[in-house]
Amino acid sequence: AATATATAATVRATRAGWHSHPAAPAPTAGAAAASAAAASSAPEAAAAAPAPAPAVAGDGPRTVDAKDANVEEVHIKDSSEEEEEELPEGAMDVRTPADKEREKAEKKKAALGQEPVNNGGSTDRYIWSQTLNDLNVEIFLPKGTRARDLKVEVTKQHIHVALKADGKVIIDGELEEEVRRDETVWTVDDDILAVTLVKSNGEEQSWWKRVVKGDPYIDLKKVEPENSQLSDLAPDMRQTVEKMMYDQKQKAQGLPTLDESKNKDMLNKFMANHPEMDFSKCKFN
Repeated sequence: AATATATAATVRATRAGWHSHPAAPAPTAGAAAASAAAASSAPEAAAAAPAPAPAVAGDGPRTVDAKDANVEEVHIKDSSEEEEEELPEGAMDVRTPADKEREKAEKKKAALGQEPVNNGGSTDRYIWSQTLNDLNVEIFLPKGTRARDLKVEVTKQHIHVALKADGKVIIDGELEEEVRRDETVWTVDDDILAVTLVKSNGEEQSWWKRVVKGDPYIDLKKVEPENSQLSDLAPDMRQTVEKMMYDQKQKAQGLPTLDESKNKDMLNKFMANHPEMDFSKCKFN
């Protein structure tokens, strides 16, 4: 009975989480027999033992009974599990497949850039358009702003617009490409600052995807190419294009092209210089 009582006390201590390991002397034969008897009666003593005390932070290592109903309610999430969850626990995704596809398309569109309007775009501060030679930027101003109220500075690759009174900056940033500073023109009308920037392209013309670096950009693949004028072409290219246009017009009217006319003139001169030759039965291609 004393051995069973001691064993029950040990079981209770173990379930409550108190573990002590004092140094024990070598077991004797009588102690070994008592231990065997205690082992056989341990299940009954464990069943009669009271429920374990609730865990308290800082109490050290604990032994928890897997059959305890409270264990099933405990769930600790790690950081990786929280990152994988897109919705709170118990929440339902009410988006339809069409909604998901629309969101996917919007994200893809944002990654590609804005749909160009007049080969330009818009931000919360201004709208802009462009040709191969220049840009037109319309900057929004506070109501009642006049030209003399503004400080406008445009360098080769930077633009700065601010109010003189309080120094409030309206736009300030590095331009996407270089411009010709001396050819910049700006006016104020109806709370809009209209700035014309001439591109410094040199001989190579190009489209800008935005005005100021860091601002929203447009999809250059959807820019509409403008019709080039003959005066914009290099002299050798202009001569080639003019010849092609003339030949197309002649063919449409059933007349010889420029090369055919030159060949015919050369043949007539050759025939005139050689009257002794008979060309009546000759065929020319």
